Amino acid sequence: MYQRGDGNPLFTEALVNLDRTVRTELPWSMRDLLLSAVQDLPEQAQRLVRTAAVGGHRVGHALLAAVTGADDATLTAGLRPAITASVLVSDDDGYAFRHELIPEAVLGDLLPGERAQAHRRFAEALEEAAPWPRADGTAAVQIARHWLGARDVRRALIAAWRATARAGASLAYAEQLLMAEQVLQLWDQVPEPARDTGADHAGVLMLAADAARWAGEPERGLVLVETAIAELEKDGGKDGQTERLASALRRRARQRWELLLPGQLDDLRAALRLAAAPTRARARVIADLCWALRREDQHEEAGRLAAELAGLASRLGDEEFQAEAMMVLAAEGAHRGEDTTAALQGALDQVARIDSGHLETWAYLTASHVLEGRGRHELAIAAGRDGLARALQLGLGRQIAAPIAGNLAESLTSAGRWDEALEIDWRLAAGEPAWALEAARAVPPYGPDTDPRYPWALLATAMRACADASTAGLARGPAEPGRLRADLERHAAGSARRSPLHEAYAATFAAEASRAAGRLDLAGWDAAAAAWQALGQPYPAAYALLRAAAAAASSGDRDGTAGRLRQAAEHADRLAAGPLRQQIGELARRARVPLADPGGGQPAVPFGLTARELEVLRLTAAGRSNREIASEPFISPRTASVHVSNILGKLGVATRGEAAAVAHRRHLFD
Repeated sequence: MYQRGDGNPLFTEALVNLDRTVRTELPWSMRDLLLSAVQDLPEQAQRLVRTAAVGGHRVGHALLAAVTGADDATLTAGLRPAITASVLVSDDDGYAFRHELIPEAVLGDLLPGERAQAHRRFAEALEEAAPWPRADGTAAVQIARHWLGARDVRRALIAAWRATARAGASLAYAEQLLMAEQVLQLWDQVPEPARDTGADHAGVLMLAADAARWAGEPERGLVLVETAIAELEKDGGKDGQTERLASALRRRARQRWELLLPGQLDDLRAALRLAAAPTRARARVIADLCWALRREDQHEEAGRLAAELAGLASRLGDEEFQAEAMMVLAAEGAHRGEDTTAALQGALDQVARIDSGHLETWAYLTASHVLEGRGRHELAIAAGRDGLARALQLGLGRQIAAPIAGNLAESLTSAGRWDEALEIDWRLAAGEPAWALEAARAVPPYGPDTDPRYPWALLATAMRACADASTAGLARGPAEPGRLRADLERHAAGSARRSPLHEAYAATFAAEASRAAGRLDLAGWDAAAAAWQALGQPYPAAYALLRAAAAAASSGDRDGTAGRLRQAAEHADRLAAGPLRQQIGELARRARVPLADPGGGQPAVPFGLTARELEVLRLTAAGRSNREIASEPFISPRTASVHVSNILGKLGVATRGEAAAVAHRRHLFD
C-alpha cells in the first residue's frame, strides 16, 4: 500500500481500512480528489488523459499519437494543459502520470465500452509498430494485456502465449508467470486453445510452475504442478504420458524442496520408475534425485546414481548432464574427504561454455559449499561472489541467489570478514550458560553417512556450553552438564574427520571436553589454535588462544600467557570482536601481563590509574564490596581498601558510586 500510494502518507492511510485490511478499490473520497484536477482540464486534454490512462502509468509520444490519431502538433497542444496542471509530466519521448493513483482513478471513471475500445487501439498500434516475432518482451506483454482489456479472448490468449515465450527468453520470470496464468485463465474461453498455442493444458501448467519456481513463488508453483499431475494421471493411458507424468512429479519435488515440505524423495523415486527409458527425461530425474539424496545424507545411493547419470549423459552426448554428473561426483568425493577442487572448476568451465545459466548458478552454489567444507575460505568467497553476481544477472535473485548468499556469508564469517557477514553464538555471548546447555541437549545423534561438516561445528559448540555450565557451577541432577558431556563424546567418537576443518573442530571439541571435566588442557588448546590458524579462521583461533593462555596462567607461565594473549588480541582487534576482546583484556589484567609489546610502549591509563587500580575500579563499578574484591584472584586482601582509596583520590570523587559513574561516563571499560 505504501508503494501504491507512492509514499504519500495521506494516500497510504486512505488505502488501509481501520481494521488493518487493505482496499482493493480506491475510496470515493480519494477518487474524487484525484479526478478533480483532471476534470478541471479542457475537454480535449481530458480525452487525451483518459486514453493515456489505458496505456498505463507511462506512454510514449509516438504510441499515444498512433492510438489517438493526432499529429504531433495537435497531441502536444492538447496535452500541454495536463502538464501545466501537473496531472502529467513529460520526458524525452513520452508522458507519465504524476502519481500512480491518477490513472487508476481515471480508469475507474471510464465506461466499459470506452476502456475496451481504447485497449483495442493500443493493441493494434503496438502490433503494427512491432509485429510478431519482432516484438520485444515488454511490447509482447503489453499487447497481451491490451487484447485482454479489449475482451478479444482469442487474440489475448495467442498474445499471452507469445509473451510467455518472450519473457522466458528474457529471463523475466515474474512476467512469464503472469502471461502463462493469463493463458490458463482464457483456456476454456477459446474454441481451440491447443491449436492456437501448440501446447496442451498440462504443458502450460508445467511451464507456469517452472516460471513460478524461478520467480521465487513456490507456493503458486506447487498448486500449478499438482493440477498438472491430476490431469496427467487422469490421462495416464495415453502415449507419451508416462514420461510427462515423471517430469511433473520431478517438478513437484522441486517445489516441495523450495517450501521445505516432505515427500521430495517419494516423488523423485516414483518419477524414476516412470522414466525407465534411457532418455533426457530419465537423466533429469536422476540428477534431481542425486541432489535430494545428498540433502538427506544418503550418499551411497547418491554416488551410485551419479555414476549412472555420467554414463547416460555420455550415451546421450549431452554436455549439460555430463557437467552435472561431474558436479555430483565431485561433491560426493569431497564428502569422502577428497580434494575435488579441480573437478568442480572443470564442471563450472563446462557449463559456462555451453551457456547453461541455471546449471551454472547451481555449480557456483555447489563449489562454494564444498570449498567452505574443506576450509578453503578465500576460494569459497570467490565462488560465492561470482555465483551471486551471475544469479542476479540471470534474473534468479528470488530463487538461487539466496542459498548462494548464505554460503558466502558463512565463508566471510569463517575468514574473519565480519564487516561483510554476521554470526553469533548468542546464548553464550549473552552469558546464559543454562539456556545454552538446554539448547545443546537438542543435538541429535548422527548416522555414519552424515556429512560431518555441520555435526562437528554443532558438537564443538555444544561441548563449549557444557564447559561454561560446569564453570558456572550449575545444579547437579538431570541437568548435570557431565551427563550431556558423555553423550556428546559418544556422538563425536562416531563422527568422521575427512578434512582439516573437521580436525580443527575435533581439536576444539576435545579441549572443551577437558574444560568441562575441570581440566585446563594447554596442549589441547594450543593444537586447536594452530589448526584454526592454518585454516585462516581468526575468530576460533583467537578463542583457542584465550583458553590456552588461561591454562598457561594457571601453571604460572607468565611469558606463555602474555604471548598467547597478544596473538588473541591481534585477531580480536582486527575482527572488532568486542566480547572476545573484553575477555582477553580481563584475563590479561588478572594475570598481570601487558597486552602491548614490552618494546612498543603501552597506552596511557586515564587519570593516572595503574593496571591494578583499573581492575579494582572495574570490580567497584560492578558493585563489588571490598571483601568481594579481595576474593578475586591476583588481588591481595590486604590492599583492596587501599586501592579503592587511591582510585577515589585520582578520580576526584568522594564515593564508590561516583567513581562508578565516572568510569561509565568515560567508557573506561569499553
